[in-house]
Amino acid sequence: MRSETDHNSVYYIYKEMKLRSIISDPNSKNLPIFEHKLGAYSDPNLRILGKILVNDQLRAIMGYFCDYGAASNLVLEAKTGLPGGSVRRFTKQLKAWNILSPAINAPVNKKGGPHTSIHQVEDASAEQILYARELHFKLKNKKYMVGVQLAQALIEDYPTEINFKQIMDYVKTQTRFMPVDIATFAAEELHSRGIKVWR
Repeated sequence: MRSETDHNSVYYIYKEMKLRSIISDPNSKNLPIFEHKLGAYSDPNLRILGKILVNDQLRAIMGYFCDYGAASNLVLEAKTGLPGGSVRRFTKQLKAWNILSPAINAPVNKKGGPHTSIHQVEDASAEQILYARELHFKLKNKKYMVGVQLAQALIEDYPTEINFKQIMDYVKTQTRFMPVDIATFAAEELHSRGIKVWR
């Protein structure tokens, strides 16, 4: 069990605050005041927590890890909308604070190439790490990315439900890729966003 002085306790405090919706409003005027109050304490955990609370980009990254447990930089870019440079800088900082660590059971590339760097928080499950790894490789697939982009466009016209034929018809007008592949990826993305996809 981690001691209260371990920097990883910052993650657990933040997660509890998020669950209780204390930090649900990113525009809250109380956050800078909260950061100032926390910074007055000698406990380094509280100072770190204060720095996270007043930084929109750090909060976005921390929020993703609270919900999903693990991610690569590429996944964080796609899911938070933050630029790559910011993601790299802040994941490095979170590692320095011992909030993130390498996912030890994310296997390296068997062909000898660079391995997929998956970051995890302490309570990440094996399933979350596997999901992060699979999503990372999906994001490197051009067809998948086209499907995600088309799904984002479809959400405006179909915010609650859509059928697969409608997706196919739209895909055929937007890309030269095999329509069924792109439509399948688009349907997966729409489903992940809570939109009902009828087959």
